[in-house]
Amino acid sequence: MEAEFGAMGSEAHALCIDGPGDWVQTLTSRVAQLEQRWSRFLPDSELCQLNMKSGSPVVVSVDTIRLVKTMISGWQLTGGLFNPTILPRLVWSGYEASKHDATQISPLPEIDLGWGLELDQVVIDDDTQTITLPLGMTIDPGAVGKGLAADIATAELTELGAAGALLSIGGDIATSGRPPSGSGWSISIEDPFDKAKLVCSLEVQSGGIATSSTRSRTWHAGGLDRHHVINPSTGMHSSSEIATVTVFAPTGWEAEVHATALIINGLAEFENYTTQHQLEAILVSSQGETIMTPSLRPLQQPERALTS
Repeated sequence: MEAEFGAMGSEAHALCIDGPGDWVQTLTSRVAQLEQRWSRFLPDSELCQLNMKSGSPVVVSVDTIRLVKTMISGWQLTGGLFNPTILPRLVWSGYEASKHDATQISPLPEIDLGWGLELDQVVIDDDTQTITLPLGMTIDPGAVGKGLAADIATAELTELGAAGALLSIGGDIATSGRPPSGSGWSISIEDPFDKAKLVCSLEVQSGGIATSSTRSRTWHAGGLDRHHVINPSTGMHSSSEIATVTVFAPTGWEAEVHATALIINGLAEFENYTTQHQLEAILVSSQGETIMTPSLRPLQQPERALTS
């Protein structure tokens, strides 16, 4: 069974195998709840409360504690290339309003704000269920929130009895349980220069998949074309030669942080980074060249045009 719906400012697509009769309502309600807690565009969200009250403990849900712990893990895993404290630079560069609803504006406190900060100063108290950000720190989960939401929602569906589930939120994908066929879940990777074509299609048995791109979530400001991938060491938009990169990892959130890191690291470090982290990945360069890790090459299906 399949379902499509809007979530987290993106299009979501879900597949569920032998799920409960109300699986669609269960899934959409859960993802909406996570969005209400994690969005940087909703002033009442727990994430915005953390940002507006940096320096003080804020009581949050278990979900938000998990999100912040995940962001810290992603920062550590990528050696700081994924850094959710770049929010002030995103806003400064023109990404203040939601691309889905321009009336939703990211609230920020009127104090001096840092960026590219170290996350080991964040205090999480599981007993009191509070998080304290250092004064002047703000955080934005970005697509990691989508990947983690997909991880959580698919796992909860299988806990409710579904044999298998897949959820894609804006292209950030998580799976749980068994795929619909022995060959796996069918994943298509879109050509960033021609959305009527695919780079390739693959079958995967489990895990998460995420795509990061310098050609999506773009805008024009200050006479320049800008995108959402910020290099935390410079505070500027990444000048990577990678147009898009898709990463396969054990979970959706891990795939997303590694995809962000690969974009920032650039084309020259693709082989070293994927080898170091034992990742499978496919990139398309700004010149249109497709490069993939060796294990994926025998698995790819030929490039083909999309059919409606």
